[in-house]
Amino acid sequence: MVQSEKAKEREQLEIEEVKLSNEYMRVRIEKEKGTFIPKNYKSLKLVGDVLTVILDDGSIISKSEATAEDFKRVKNSRTLDDILAIMVVIAL
Repeated sequence: MVQSEKAKEREQLEIEEVKLSNEYMRVRIEKEKGTFIPKNYKSLKLVGDVLTVILDDGSIISKSEATAEDFKRVKNSRTLDDILAIMVVIAL
């Protein structure tokens, strides 16, 4: 039984290694082609009309009345300032 668990764990580690290798190659190819867009966030979700972004430092920003276009703009943003410009709405 212990051997079976170790075999499963090894298999999972091998799968993770392949995923990481594939991601590395994707980024490398995109950098070479000039199409690489760095991801400036850990997570991005649009639920209903609420867009939520979890930044790399763990900060959470939400925007109500967000659209699919806002989601796409954040996803394709190149800097944190770009994300903030989309997410922050100043009420006058």
